[in-house]
Amino acid sequence: PGPMKYIDSYIARKCGSEKVSYPHPDVEDVLKGTYGIAVYQEQIMLLAQRLAGYSLGQADILRRAIGKKKAEIMAQQRDNFIEKAVKKGLSQKMAKKVFDIIEEFAGYGFNKSHSTAYAVLAYQTGYLKYYYPKEFMAANLTFAKSEKHTEELMHECKRLNITIYPPDINKSFEYFTVEGDGIRFGFGKIKNLGHSIIESIVKTRNDIGGKFDGIFNFVESVDGSVLNKKSFLALVDSGAFDSLGVERSVVYASFELLQRWHQQIEQQEKSLMDSLFADDENNGVGNKPHLIDIAPWQPLDRLKHERDVLGVYLSGHPLDHFQDELKTFTSGPIENILKSAPDSRVRVAGLVSSLSISKKKNKDGKQTGIVILQDITARIKVIIFGDVFEKYRSNITKGGLVWFEGHLKTDIDSQILIAEQVIPLGQIMKKFCKGIHIKFPADEDRGKLKKIVTLLKKHNGDIPLNLHIETKEKTYRAVSVDFSTNGSKSLIEKLRSIIGEESVWIS
Repeated sequence: PGPMKYIDSYIARKCGSEKVSYPHPDVEDVLKGTYGIAVYQEQIMLLAQRLAGYSLGQADILRRAIGKKKAEIMAQQRDNFIEKAVKKGLSQKMAKKVFDIIEEFAGYGFNKSHSTAYAVLAYQTGYLKYYYPKEFMAANLTFAKSEKHTEELMHECKRLNITIYPPDINKSFEYFTVEGDGIRFGFGKIKNLGHSIIESIVKTRNDIGGKFDGIFNFVESVDGSVLNKKSFLALVDSGAFDSLGVERSVVYASFELLQRWHQQIEQQEKSLMDSLFADDENNGVGNKPHLIDIAPWQPLDRLKHERDVLGVYLSGHPLDHFQDELKTFTSGPIENILKSAPDSRVRVAGLVSSLSISKKKNKDGKQTGIVILQDITARIKVIIFGDVFEKYRSNITKGGLVWFEGHLKTDIDSQILIAEQVIPLGQIMKKFCKGIHIKFPADEDRGKLKKIVTLLKKHNGDIPLNLHIETKEKTYRAVSVDFSTNGSKSLIEKLRSIIGEESVWIS
């Protein structure tokens, strides 16, 4: 508690590197325990009582009035305090100084019992986080109140080198749980998966020996309520069935087949006639259906499905697929950009986690866009004013990957970006790429070079190809006259598979 500006002084006084002083000798006993600095509300009340003759009731009214921070009330209280303090023998200068202390303290004050409770809680949680980090973070993730909070906790787990394992139909429980050196994602954080359904899945899993052997074993074992469309597809989207060895896209497309098969099994079990006389080899009832053969989801589609039900990206991040663009065409990750000096010109890219449009229009009748942009390190607020917003509005959508150029501005206690140019991240390569670079030794294997030539022919375009040919003495650089490229991700990935990750880059 107390104004943050005094924290360094408090520590210095406690450690003996700064002399302890008091605003007035009459309040030394009031402030002695906190090294001459007012920390608790009770101390503020006693300052008013000792130095200005307030009753404790009047001091409490002063405390409450200051807490409201209204200029008119503050002015009245200041005049009243100074008048009373001067009558009690303080100089007007000293009275003003003491009231300044009280006024500074007001917005940050706690009573001592409140402060003590928080201190105990801080020590307890600090102890748990230090000695039981996985258990501590698992509990926090379980009870996170928002997607933003969950995301922040997952970033903290990454900082602590704690792996977050994805939901698993054979390993997850309702809550996040410690598993080995990491934490297993809990069913309870999957959207459209209620408590009763989670309870049914875990009970069934225990009843059959602790493990579902495959998707068919899951479908035939669980209660029908688990197979409602929203819940089942949420499990698919989250990746909970991945360990069963079947593609998410296949299970997703085959839901109705699996649901009908489960219903057939239930009907068969209910029918004594079927049970006694049906020819299991020929009647077809209960036979496993053939799952629909469909291509796996593309990485970005897979991540979108995942985020839709988990609220966070878990198995990856859409920006993972744009590492070349981020490295070459931005000023760095948002975490670093936030540390840049005000008015710095920067380029930044990320995912639009929220987009709002001000109702208030400027003098030209144009609106302002407000974006929260995030990458895997942090988030930044982006303001897009009138003309710029009107020009680039179609490029900005919630959930979209976007590149911004602009300048930083300080807003209260953080940096915000004032945007001047907005481009979809997927178009950045085409707009800014000036060259593809490949590096290889002069005596490179002819087979590899032949593969490169074949590849370049298939990816012809307008972007120059820069050759970096290494010899023992030096590296020679030349621009190819025979080839230029389209700069596609497919080309870059295939080139890297031939000559190595570090031997291919863009500019």
